[in-house]
Amino acid sequence: MKSVTTSPLNPVEKIDSPPTSVEPQTKAPELSNLTKIGNQKGFNPGGIYHDTTTGKKYYIKEAVPKCRLYF
Repeated sequence: MKSVTTSPLNPVEKIDSPPTSVEPQTKAPELSNLTKIGNQKGFNPGGIYHDTTTGKKYYIKEAVPKCRLYF
């Protein structure tokens, strides 16, 4: 890996080739482990879900169908 002189104005490091793969820092929850515990908070359908395996809570919102974007 080659490096460029860095400074506060140029904190960039030159890389000859990009990494071959990038691992996500967190994984999405398994849908089968989610239990809905709250309702939607806005216009689009969604709600608050509890992951029964990790204990974490998520707010999950459904995407807007394309047909609604044009009205």
